[in-house]
Amino acid sequence: MISRIVHKVQRTWRKALYLGRMEGLLYSRKKQGDIIVMYHNVDQEGNTNYNLRFHSRADFLIHARYFQREFTVVSLREMLEVPNPGVRRLAITFDDGLANNLKHAAVILRHFSLPATFFVTAAGMNNQSYLWPDAVNILTHHWNKPVTFNDVRFIPGPWNRYRSDHGEWLMNALKHAPSDQRNVFIDRLESRVGKSVSELAHEDHYRILSQEEIRLLAAYPLFEIGSHAVSHSNLATLNADSQFAELHDSKKWIEEVIGKSVESIAFPDGSYTRETVSIAEQVGYRHQCAVNYLYHEDETDNRIINRLGLYNDRSAIEQLHQLNQRFHAK
Repeated sequence: MISRIVHKVQRTWRKALYLGRMEGLLYSRKKQGDIIVMYHNVDQEGNTNYNLRFHSRADFLIHARYFQREFTVVSLREMLEVPNPGVRRLAITFDDGLANNLKHAAVILRHFSLPATFFVTAAGMNNQSYLWPDAVNILTHHWNKPVTFNDVRFIPGPWNRYRSDHGEWLMNALKHAPSDQRNVFIDRLESRVGKSVSELAHEDHYRILSQEEIRLLAAYPLFEIGSHAVSHSNLATLNADSQFAELHDSKKWIEEVIGKSVESIAFPDGSYTRETVSIAEQVGYRHQCAVNYLYHEDETDNRIINRLGLYNDRSAIEQLHQLNQRFHAK
């Protein structure tokens, strides 16, 4: 009880400092450094029913305005290829490639003339309109009852997270399963719910960018398009040939769609191995983005860079506090 009160007071104090543009009192005010932030989605209301990957337009507007005021916002390419001239640099990235990136995020980014990189999943090459994690999140939310996968029973819990009696998370089990098993699970759950993903949710919460929408994003001078592989599979669970196909085929397809070279890759779910890094280099990616480094060698490997993922598990100002803590800790 006392701990909750203390945390609430601290959050209130931080909010007052940010609103008064006095948040510098909280940090060392480091004058030089680089940080890359990772988003997934922006919608109208910041939906948390399915997962924590959706930021409201209002919250993202707060972030964009703050970034413009407090950082030199540069493209991912510039950050990774041009030495820091002695400023506070920030690069903005989006993973997954849902259509809400164009509908909501791009509008705000363009208003502030902020560059960004959109890592697009090439599921469209297989005529898919959504990614499997989003389908699972939507279906399990509307089902809201125990489910079984590979003879293990999972119970719904807070934040739409399903867990087994032994502590295993449903999403982790699905991430490590072959894609055909995931597809069977989704088809069966959809049948039990009685409605399709598109009938259950607003398109902001599942639909991936169409080819024309990808081209529209790519046409804006301050935006770059990168790859997020093909099927949003955890690459660390795949053999070398399958990883090569995911990385190569997505790069080729996106390049055909936008008519430009694709030189950057963000690994789905932040999953990779040291072999993945070499395969990505072989395929032709100059820049590889993780979420958090997974191996000690990554720290000195110029081929791969880590990012700070921002999620809707806290207020917009608390997310900025999280960002500043990471920036000043470097």
